[in-house]
Amino acid sequence: LLDMIDEEIRMPRGSDKTYMQKIVQKHGKKKIFTQNRKVKMNFMIAHFAGEVSYSSEGFLFKNKDKLTEDLVALLGKSSHPLLREIIVGAEGSKDTLGKKFKKQLMTLMKTLNQTQPHYIRCIKPNPTKSPSSFYGEMVLLQLQYSGVFEAVKIRKSGFPFRHTHGNFYRRYACALGREYKWPEDERKSCEILLKHMKQRETAEIGRTRVLYRANEHRTMELYRNLAIEHTCLFLQRIYRGHMARKRKNELLKARPKLVQAMKTRTLKSIHEALELSDKLMYSQILEVSQVKAYKVILEEESRIMDGLVSLEDKDPEKAAEDYKRLFQASASIGYTLEMKEGTNDKDDVLIQWLQKGDERMKDAVERKKTRMMLQAGTRKVDKLMINTAFKMAEHLLELSKGEKYEFHLDKDDVKAANDMIAHIDKEEALLKSMCEAMTSGGYLKRGEKPDSEMLTKLCSEADGFGLLTRYGVDFLDKCKRIRD
Repeated sequence: LLDMIDEEIRMPRGSDKTYMQKIVQKHGKKKIFTQNRKVKMNFMIAHFAGEVSYSSEGFLFKNKDKLTEDLVALLGKSSHPLLREIIVGAEGSKDTLGKKFKKQLMTLMKTLNQTQPHYIRCIKPNPTKSPSSFYGEMVLLQLQYSGVFEAVKIRKSGFPFRHTHGNFYRRYACALGREYKWPEDERKSCEILLKHMKQRETAEIGRTRVLYRANEHRTMELYRNLAIEHTCLFLQRIYRGHMARKRKNELLKARPKLVQAMKTRTLKSIHEALELSDKLMYSQILEVSQVKAYKVILEEESRIMDGLVSLEDKDPEKAAEDYKRLFQASASIGYTLEMKEGTNDKDDVLIQWLQKGDERMKDAVERKKTRMMLQAGTRKVDKLMINTAFKMAEHLLELSKGEKYEFHLDKDDVKAANDMIAHIDKEEALLKSMCEAMTSGGYLKRGEKPDSEMLTKLCSEADGFGLLTRYGVDFLDKCKRIRD
């Protein structure tokens, strides 16, 4: 039909009508070709999938596959070089559409003949290609036209399963177990297997193959799967026992190394022990968890040690809070400040550093206490407290001589304390004079009054000076009452 279209195009007066007349004249008597009686320009071809109707109107025009002259002229004058190149290439092709199709078909057939194709039958559930829509009649027609039902029917009518005697024997020999004594003839072995699986009446044994259908195949596969399941359980039992013994030996071999790593009390040995436990298939032994816990303790000890060493070069008063946090952390892993060296499962070096840190902590507390006492004595106008703070400061200075951070009182606090002592000394001298003035003149007779001139003068002087001590203020008040 395609060749006749090309021939009709080359004819001077070729048309769709003359083409239709020629194909009816040539193919009209063939069974697969039928002309439509109502519409003379239509014909039908019986393909494998079913009859397909064609209309010959426009066949010749479409087969020429030529661009219109106006379009060629327009695009040929384009300023774009790519468009000009495309239109020149399209105009230069003289092949008809039918010829191009035949070339493509020949190329496809050549490719298929060089390969081993596998076909996938795609079934369309509905004509609109929309989801969740199923047309049963349409699917049934597709299955009929694609030959699926015919293939299934042919398959069922024959023996779809065909194994050689050797392959059949090797596949199903497990159904009778390993200890069964098989004959040397594979054909006899196949008969024994079919009788054991109760399929001898329906299956056929040929000269080279065993033939059977799907029902027999399902039954024989069931026998085989049961035998394989039994074999798998046996293999699993053997393998699990072997792996359990292997794991046991590995764990017993690793246990002394884990214990020794804990005795050495070094992070390096602990890491090596944990790497060993990671290589074990299962690390479910007590020593592994102990080593992991021990690793946490040693890391915490190392952190505390580094912290204490770093605080050694800091002012103990400023590092007091850091020392307190480190002491709390050491207590969380079982260390106390009263702990002595040689304690079981404890680091003697860390104990020494903790004791040294405790001494520096106590020194910092004494320093703060001294400073606060000096400030409180000055604030409360307490000469005894101020003098005690100065003596404590001298003692702390003596102890810290030669150290990086010697103890020194704040200059402003020292100046304020000295000024307060000087003020208290003057106040005491004034109070002593007031006391002597009150007792001057010896004993007085009843009804007589003491000489209040000196007392009045001293009271005025005390008011001007400003007494600060509590006993001084009370004594001045008493003198004023006596004076009045």
